[in-house]
Amino acid sequence: MEPAIKPAVACTRTGVIGVLATQRTLESAAVERLSREFGQGVELLLQPCPGLVELVERGEVATSHVRESLRRLILPLLARGADTLVLGCTHYVFLEATIRGLVGPEINIVESSEAVARQVVQRLSCNNTAAVCGDVGRETFLTTGSLQQAQIVFSQFWGKDLEVQAIEDKSVCA
Repeated sequence: MEPAIKPAVACTRTGVIGVLATQRTLESAAVERLSREFGQGVELLLQPCPGLVELVERGEVATSHVRESLRRLILPLLARGADTLVLGCTHYVFLEATIRGLVGPEINIVESSEAVARQVVQRLSCNNTAAVCGDVGRETFLTTGSLQQAQIVFSQFWGKDLEVQAIEDKSVCA
């Protein structure tokens, strides 16, 4: 996933943007390229967020521990003038409500799940693999991690009980 730096640049008023992501993402060639292409004239504050992915994967998105972790990561960005935060990890969208409660309505929060969904639709359409309008689809939930934990967390996020299947051959995820 590429952090939504381009749309964040378009909506900042102060010219200061905080990018929340994993250390690996922040060190990636994609972030370097996005910063170079779209970061001219703005200050990008790249904030590594160790441990947030693991909290989300345990279903912890609104606990006091999560709020304190987010406070520790985000308040210094706000103190430096950030008016826009980029959620640069697929997991962080599940923290958006907690982040909103911390930063208030005046801070822009930008994440890319809608853009990713539009891209999937476009690619499926181009490859003639999209479902015909009116066809009933189905969801399949897969995990390489703990099946029991995934069952609990995926059901929590989806809002109903789900069946989760294990991926035995982890090489398909590489």
